[in-house]
Amino acid sequence: MEAALRGAAGIALVVVPFAVLGVFVTRMFGSDDLEDGDALAVGATTGLAAFLLQAQMLGRFNAIGTGAIWFVAAATGLTATAAAVWIARRRSMQDGESPLGPSPCVLAAVGLTLFVAIVPLAVELVRYPASLSAPTPWYYWSLALQTAEAGGLPATSIEWGQEVAFLADYPAFTTATAAIMDSIGGTQLHAAHLMRLLAAAAAGLGFYAMARTWGAGRIAAGAGVFAFLATDVYLI
Repeated sequence: MEAALRGAAGIALVVVPFAVLGVFVTRMFGSDDLEDGDALAVGATTGLAAFLLQAQMLGRFNAIGTGAIWFVAAATGLTATAAAVWIARRRSMQDGESPLGPSPCVLAAVGLTLFVAIVPLAVELVRYPASLSAPTPWYYWSLALQTAEAGGLPATSIEWGQEVAFLADYPAFTTATAAIMDSIGGTQLHAAHLMRLLAAAAAGLGFYAMARTWGAGRIAAGAGVFAFLATDVYLI
């Protein structure tokens, strides 16, 4: 549990400030009829994307495994927080402008929806904390282990006794899993489980934001999140 909390803290240092910044920027520069839930979905997706981008950059510079994730997470988180505070103060000085942040009711509704959507995955992780559900996740877990050991994406890997080109088809998620391992300080499967929850959350929020952009109503977009996760994310 302690390892999982350390990993979650490393993720939150980046995700939360960039999510808040994303909400503020969306509300400030978006259309006047933008609803709170839409801004929150865009902001949360921005935060998750920022974490994946940061992990991939650490991998590019072979900095995974050096403990740099905590320094980089804190630095980027503080930068995003400072930018969000500046935008909020600038907006507050403009007379007649509405608040930038979403209402507590919207926060609660979005949080509850996302929680319910990932419950089946969360239950599986609780029931089988030392295992993965299928052969494919184990293969990608091995790629993350190799990335953590190399400090970045290696050029080659060994499969069935032969040296082959390293499979970097999901570089952001591979490096992010390795970065979470770095924050945890070990090779426990907690990193894989946290990455699966992160992927499910990113997929759900991104789908909602995309559906709303294409004109879907809130109920239709929310229902689409459940359908999308049930037919895609849970299968892996």
